[in-house]
Amino acid sequence: MKSVELVEKMDLQLDKLTHLIGDLLDITKIEAGRIQFHESHFDFNELVKETVEDLQRTTEKHHITKDLQPAITVYGDHDRLGSGPDQFYDQCH
Repeated sequence: MKSVELVEKMDLQLDKLTHLIGDLLDITKIEAGRIQFHESHFDFNELVKETVEDLQRTTEKHHITKDLQPAITVYGDHDRLGSGPDQFYDQCH
């Protein structure tokens, strides 16, 4: 992967984390159940590909494979759904 692409990916991940941390730190929103979701339609396979790419960069010991079905459009918060596998991996690692 080119250095420019890697820096762009890192910048995107930092933006996602900044957004998530901002929501999580606002305890009032959490207690009131008013965390804002940024929902939209998106290609779930693209989310899986992005997530696998991000996770694969964290390890050389394991090779993550994906067996994707035909394109699936879902409606939800892309960043929150993408952060789940990252958090799961971090807990297991």
